[in-house]
Amino acid sequence: MGSPYRVTGTAAAAVLQAGRGRADWMGSPRLLAGFTARVELEKCRGRLPGQSEDLRLVVEDLPRPSLPPRRPALPAAAPAPAREHARPLLRAASA
Repeated sequence: MGSPYRVTGTAAAAVLQAGRGRADWMGSPRLLAGFTARVELEKCRGRLPGQSEDLRLVVEDLPRPSLPPRRPALPAAAPAPAREHARPLLRAASA
């Protein structure tokens, strides 16, 4: 079977290979804040293979970890109104 187009190899215009990366962690619980890896150009039309650069991905605004819902605060208790007693609390002992 013949074809006027190349049927072997990669179909992508560029092929990159990332080396072992390093994760940046932040906070507790630990959240991924960024990632760094060395990326090498394996194939690209019109460029020499073997060029490499560092790739760094960073999360700009990290969400705060969600905390368990708080119970609503109870309203402050109002002071009890002063009571007037019709009779004295202590009676004098009769002799």
